[in-house]
Amino acid sequence: MLCEQCNQNTSTVYITSLASGQRTKRQLCQTCAQPVLDGIAPNEKTGATFLGVPAAQKAKLLPEQISIPDPVIVRDLAATLTLAPFQVVGTLMRMNVPVSSLDAVSFETASRLCASYGVFAAQA
Repeated sequence: MLCEQCNQNTSTVYITSLASGQRTKRQLCQTCAQPVLDGIAPNEKTGATFLGVPAAQKAKLLPEQISIPDPVIVRDLAATLTLAPFQVVGTLMRMNVPVSSLDAVSFETASRLCASYGVFAAQA
């Protein structure tokens, strides 16, 4: 099946969302799904993000610097970054680090993840 957005590539990512009591299913190719997986909606006209936060405010929501232990639980790292655990897990998966939100990652891995969000990580 072709991607619903570009109608060119094969859809490999299936996204189901629930908003205002209505379920929406989308079938996208990896390229079109990447902004959604990164937490940014592909609709640039509205400036809305996947979590409903305007893109202009997204950078303001992330801390500039955090202090984390070694190792750190992914769920705790997400909370410290003010992100949803699925966002952190998704980013780690794209970094070829297969984890769940209950797994622990090393400080080195956590600091690379933080850097991808523009956040400096210091070891606690």
